[in-house]
Amino acid sequence: MAQILTWDVEYSPLEPPWSVVVCESRKTIEDYLTDRSIILLHPGRYFENRIYFVMTKLRFPQTAIAVVGLEDDGSEIMDCIPQDRIEEYIRRQIIRRVHIPDARSDILAAEKYLVQSACRKNVPLLMLFDMDGTVVRSDGFTYDAMRMGFEQIYREENIERDVPAYEELIPRLGLGMGSVYNHFLPEGSKNRENDLRNLVRKNIRGLLSQGAGELFPEVETTLFRLMNHGITLALVSNSPAEYFYSVVKRFQLGRFFKAILCLGERAGKTKSDMIREMQDRFAPRAKIMVGDRYIDVDSGNECDCYTVGCSYGFGLDGELEKADAKIERFDEILELDAVKRMIKS
Repeated sequence: MAQILTWDVEYSPLEPPWSVVVCESRKTIEDYLTDRSIILLHPGRYFENRIYFVMTKLRFPQTAIAVVGLEDDGSEIMDCIPQDRIEEYIRRQIIRRVHIPDARSDILAAEKYLVQSACRKNVPLLMLFDMDGTVVRSDGFTYDAMRMGFEQIYREENIERDVPAYEELIPRLGLGMGSVYNHFLPEGSKNRENDLRNLVRKNIRGLLSQGAGELFPEVETTLFRLMNHGITLALVSNSPAEYFYSVVKRFQLGRFFKAILCLGERAGKTKSDMIREMQDRFAPRAKIMVGDRYIDVDSGNECDCYTVGCSYGFGLDGELEKADAKIERFDEILELDAVKRMIKS
């Protein structure tokens, strides 16, 4: 009998012999894990525990692990499947076991990482980061994707008007796109809003798969330095889930952050709610919220965080006035008093 372990994935078996365990944590997976398990993971849980699942494949080479809802571009050691292909995937795995290439040379490094990154309460310092405009410079590929989408809809609808300019669209990044598509469609074409939205999503996936976008300067070195000094890092974004995890995957952001969360996973919630969720998870003695938009600063202030505004991001003039500190470059985070105290200790 194949035992299926799910973590934040909705799945009901069609076949009675298939035993399903709904896991609420990595500990639950460890309790039930065998070399015959089939594990279905939400992208967020995978990226938060990536090294652990790589090690799981080393310990149990016949175990099948799939990330549900993540596009498969060949860059992941795990299988990536859409929600509607789960049943087909399970049937295939029951028939044949998957062999994972040997990577035992990474075991010691992975074990060290797992010890350091184990989720624990009462952490000394929790640093929460916005994604777009703070960590990732996403304006280029996002505008290109939107421009191509508008061009196609305008062409199909015989709309004779200019595509919205960069200056009209990019200031909306980081605030949730809301009705931006509807706003720029003429009255007679409002019914194409969902088509436009889907085109933009498709274009973004395509551009990311081609290597579009970049991290802001010094992001990698700064985040690694913060990690190495025992600072707990979390990523919180207003993005839709599909977009968010495409970007997380493109830049391998799971390397840096012990927890990642987007508004697309928390319907009806706010960025303040996500910050509180992280606070409940880690119970930090001190906390810092870093972002480039007023919503990052306001949400951080609401949750009693020390707030840092990124002047290099997508925010408008005067947007970051309520921040406790402002930075012109990402690596200036290292000069914050709370961070310097952690580094010195």
